[in-house]
Amino acid sequence: MIGFLDIEKSFKNGDVEIPNSNKATGLYVNDQEYGVVGLKAIGEFSDNFGITASLPAAFYGNNVAKQVALTVGIYKKF
Repeated sequence: MIGFLDIEKSFKNGDVEIPNSNKATGLYVNDQEYGVVGLKAIGEFSDNFGITASLPAAFYGNNVAKQVALTVGIYKKF
């Protein structure tokens, strides 16, 4: 188990001209920022194969989704 803290702050150093394609898809929004605390678990099934899972909880956010994102992944070491 690993605890983590992730804080992303906007510099707020001016405005950005966002292309229409980005406005339509929401892939980039100016002044995005958030603070997250959470847990990550890593389990190894063998010496070179395993699984990861992460559950964050946001304590503030601006211009970001309002939903918790449970992530799960598998990995193989080469």
